[in-house]
Amino acid sequence: MIARRIRRAIESWQQWRRNRVLSRALPEIMDRKQRIAAARVSHRKIKPIVIEQRAHMTKILRRT
Repeated sequence: MIARRIRRAIESWQQWRRNRVLSRALPEIMDRKQRIAAARVSHRKIKPIVIEQRAHMTKILRRT
């Protein structure tokens, strides 16, 4: 039980670090994340935003 909590805390911290590094390198990612959150709050569709983000990430990955 304690090990699970420790693991979740570590994974949460690692995810925060990855998001922070990614958002510094690609600020568009954080912008889309905020747009998705706002769409969810207002019960709007997020599929167009997700499709846009996937296309952008594919473009970036092919470039490298």
